[in-house]
Amino acid sequence: MPMSQMLALSFLFFMGSVAGWVIELVFRRFFSSANPERKWINPGFCTGPYVPLYGLGLAALYLIVSLERYSLFESVFWTRAALFVAGAAAMTAIEYAAGALSLKLLHVRLWDYSNQWGNVRGLICPKFSLAWAALVAVYYFAIHPISSILWPGWRRTWPFPSLSASFTAFSCSTWRTPCSSPRGCGASRRRTASSSNTSA
Repeated sequence: MPMSQMLALSFLFFMGSVAGWVIELVFRRFFSSANPERKWINPGFCTGPYVPLYGLGLAALYLIVSLERYSLFESVFWTRAALFVAGAAAMTAIEYAAGALSLKLLHVRLWDYSNQWGNVRGLICPKFSLAWAALVAVYYFAIHPISSILWPGWRRTWPFPSLSASFTAFSCSTWRTPCSSPRGCGASRRRTASSSNTSA
């Protein structure tokens, strides 16, 4: 993989992680049914403003959208539809992998879709896969064109200093604790243990 593409993916990973943190923060504060008290909740397992799930997803979307020129469809509509479906599938797969690893390694359930129709282990469900598809469309029409314009200038001026600073901040935020809130981790662990005992 060319160095320029690796830098682009790294840049998108950090930007996506921060943007995802903002999205999750607002969603959990104002829209989540799991937060009836409407408190501010630091999402994810990082202490800093990062949700790596979104960073990985944004990097994956960049690669998927970059394949548009190799489309097997002559129709622009079907080409874009295929990109949106592929992007939603990639985001759903990343979401499932992240949730499963969190349960397996940290014994923490970061989200729970158990009450949603068609859910798999409470980690993924059709409703949020459709939400991912909508975000893929937003990325395709609004973010990808802008990043394609801004990236060449950014690459020539300050790629390594900014990436180094971002990587350092990200490493520090993930090193301190495996969860954003000790009380939240405890609650998640208790819910996980309770679910295991119930199923047993």
